[in-house]
Amino acid sequence: MHVLKHATLSQVSAITPMRSNRLEAAAAGAPADQRAEAERKAADMKAVSDRLLQPVPRDYRLTTRFESADGRACRIWEERENGAKRLELCVAPLASVQGGADIVNGMKTLSQFRQGSNFAFGVDFGLSEWWPDIAHLGGIPLLIREYKYDSVVSEVLLTGIRQGVPRASLLDLPDGYQVQDGPTTHSGTCV
Repeated sequence: MHVLKHATLSQVSAITPMRSNRLEAAAAGAPADQRAEAERKAADMKAVSDRLLQPVPRDYRLTTRFESADGRACRIWEERENGAKRLELCVAPLASVQGGADIVNGMKTLSQFRQGSNFAFGVDFGLSEWWPDIAHLGGIPLLIREYKYDSVVSEVLLTGIRQGVPRASLLDLPDGYQVQDGPTTHSGTCV
């Protein structure tokens, strides 16, 4: 596994087609006895790349359900992707959460980074331009349930908010991750 520091969603998504093109070029130059297999692998990678780069249609629906998350009242929204229920978000009004506006501003900032807050929302595939949808919920998600095949597979609950500068060690990567500064390209190839 590796981490790209300072990589935005648009930068990462620009690299994927370049990698596919590089693989296609390598397949075209492969020896005749290996060319068909190399071309098949390149075509498979391009198909997966094209699918992953497609925006995932998301439909947010306000329900009539209310819950309590960490002692705060919140209203349930459902998020559906391609017709399947993917998330439940228990949303509280910004004014009811100390620092709520700052948190939403932070979420907006993080939305440009691939697997930043997107990962926290359980989004695995496709370009995740979720920010406009979250902004229209009119509050802050305190509880997020991720669904797979109509069953809850994870739940994230906001339990505390502390203002201040976090310890740098909170942002340390686990052992085994390679760190790169971000996507850069030279002459159409990925570095």
